[in-house]
Amino acid sequence: MMALEGLVVLDLTTHLSGPFCGMQLADMGADVIKVESPQGDSMRGAPPFVEGEGAPFMLWNRNKRGITLDLKAAADLEIFWDLVDGADVVLENFRPGVVDKLGIGWKALHTLYPALCQVAIVGSPGARAGYDLDFDRLFGAAVETGTAMEVDGAPGHLDMDGAVARQAMARGVTIVVDSDCHRAESLARQMEFGVGTARRGWLEPRHVLNTRGVDEVRAFVARKRNRR
Repeated sequence: MMALEGLVVLDLTTHLSGPFCGMQLADMGADVIKVESPQGDSMRGAPPFVEGEGAPFMLWNRNKRGITLDLKAAADLEIFWDLVDGADVVLENFRPGVVDKLGIGWKALHTLYPALCQVAIVGSPGARAGYDLDFDRLFGAAVETGTAMEVDGAPGHLDMDGAVARQAMARGVTIVVDSDCHRAESLARQMEFGVGTARRGWLEPRHVLNTRGVDEVRAFVARKRNRR
């Protein structure tokens, strides 16, 4: 039995931070259901590609079930609430305020399901939307990570004393120094390993991302709910 077996997670996230979080939960046995908008996760189109599919998307969404819901449509919102009824965790990384506009924010969820855990991944203090690269640039770290247009050049280093490091951490900036290889090379190795583990079964995955029909996913959650 795996550590999180039996835990049902609704993963509403896109891009990197949220899907990576959901991936770790799924790797430890949780039943993670990825809920995508009709437009799909933006990382589906991110290179490198393996057999026509974006490797980052496959890596960060392995071991998950998947469905498509338009949370702005009443019918699909009803399906979402049906899934929530059998879930333990709702994971989201929308821009600040979006879940409240959709009517699925903390107050709405907690009122009906007090035991439900909601995990919200936000970009920075002050509720500013953005990605890690945006905050790297905001803090000035991006300019220190290498020489522009120098593909084979040595990676740069950001020298800082303890006070500056503490200030960076207080602002939510994480700086990782990889002295052995470029970030791109490191990412490529992660992609190769991550896709390999999902496909070769080293982690005994259920699937990389198996897009199920709505009825099948609802039936799965209902079975989980009825066992409690």
